[in-house]
Amino acid sequence: MDSGIPKRKMACHSPDVREARHHQRETNQTMNDVVRFTIPADFISSRIALTTEELVCGYRKGWLSPAALAELAGDLSADLPDLPAEEELLYLLPSEIEEKVRTAVLARDDVDCADPEIGKVWGYLALARLNERRDTISGFWDVIAMIWSDLGYPDEMEPFIYHMPPPPGEEFGEPAMLRRLESYLADRTRWYRARGGSSPE
Repeated sequence: MDSGIPKRKMACHSPDVREARHHQRETNQTMNDVVRFTIPADFISSRIALTTEELVCGYRKGWLSPAALAELAGDLSADLPDLPAEEELLYLLPSEIEEKVRTAVLARDDVDCADPEIGKVWGYLALARLNERRDTISGFWDVIAMIWSDLGYPDEMEPFIYHMPPPPGEEFGEPAMLRRLESYLADRTRWYRARGGSSPE
């Protein structure tokens, strides 16, 4: 599935870069589960209108709480045939609604959560959430490197991975990495908002 997002040219990596990736794989092999945190529904909806497949995988991968799942699923009820009618949901307690939505989402066993384009959506949202709260996060750049690992080491994230060399002609150091991270997020935010019709904040 082609996302339509402009892609960086594939780099021909030096032995040092390949070794850095190998080191990151070894470091993160047992740490990827630590990266998981839930992302609020309002944070997501301000940036992207999720497809049903993205919603399903976000819940399966642990990025969505049951409450956030229920809040975001409303606009996708046509693609969740096991979801009760809106009139029925009006008479349920919040916990019952969450359980109904969870069951309907998990029934979509036709969704391939290994799709790299779906992974990019949740990688973008996770990075955006982390960046918004970076002053309160210990090991900010380590967590970003673990997300990079979790997504399969995409080339487009390398410019802001702390142990990878910067793009040719660009600076080393955290201030430069932060500029590249925020440029990446701005590009994705514009594209996903245009794709899904979400209004700018």
